Amino acid sequence: MNYKKTLIVVLIVLLLITSIPSYAHQSSQAGILAKEYINHSPYYDYYIGGTTVGWFINESFHTNGALITYKCAPSVDDDVIAFASTAASVWTGENGYPVTIQSNPTGTGTIQQVSLANNINAQCCQLVTSGTTGHLTSWKIQVNENNLASIDVTTLEHEFGHIIGLTDIYSTTNKNKIMYYKKSERTATAPASIEKKGAEVITGQHTSHTWEYVFYRTNSSGVAQHKRRCTYCKGIKYNSIENCTFNAYGVCTKCGHVNGSGTSGITPPEVTGMSLWDEQRRAFRFLI
Repeated sequence: MNYKKTLIVVLIVLLLITSIPSYAHQSSQAGILAKEYINHSPYYDYYIGGTTVGWFINESFHTNGALITYKCAPSVDDDVIAFASTAASVWTGENGYPVTIQSNPTGTGTIQQVSLANNINAQCCQLVTSGTTGHLTSWKIQVNENNLASIDVTTLEHEFGHIIGLTDIYSTTNKNKIMYYKKSERTATAPASIEKKGAEVITGQHTSHTWEYVFYRTNSSGVAQHKRRCTYCKGIKYNSIENCTFNAYGVCTKCGHVNGSGTSGITPPEVTGMSLWDEQRRAFRFLI
């Protein structure tokens, strides 16, 4: 009798577990992706990147962050193999960041050479995503065999950034970032420190955010305002816009902004040269 009761309890527990909906990310990563300044309730109080931060993250396209393994298809040129090896190494090692990208014959990712449109050097493709975690369990980086003369180590650095979970950034102020979308204008030769911190955010390695206040804007009513951002990853905390409070010397007691000194600070997307809608729409492309 006791055995039957135990079996019934176990079956009920299993039924409850299997009935719980699966989400792309558990705990610290839940809802972490939000584009800059979006007034959308699921993203209140989450930690976000953007053009002014130096990184964007993509919850729907990234690996689990602990160990990224890849293999090269037999037809891949030796130069591309060497570029991939070097590119894998530059994403590892800053501030104890635990992600390792390494070549492995049974790797979950494949680098291959294929014929692509002439304006594409390389692209990432999602093959399989885990239904319980949302992480990539099978992926490939396709290198354009028609443009091999234009392929270098930064091409693979950029594509590995996508696999980690970073997406393209478009503001011309970020030409010094490896995830800047246009290779011909990019000045970065390796991931910037802030990009590695963004990678830590998307992989859940950085979740303990500490806040500082930074000047945001002078609004249409002439009121100076500031926002909170993480002192480490520079992610902006949405819904944190506050009016500056000035002391007797005209200095904000939180962000240090001098009253009447202009609108420098965190630049709103409307003055970056690209609309926020375009920024969002293009951020989900994986072409360089």
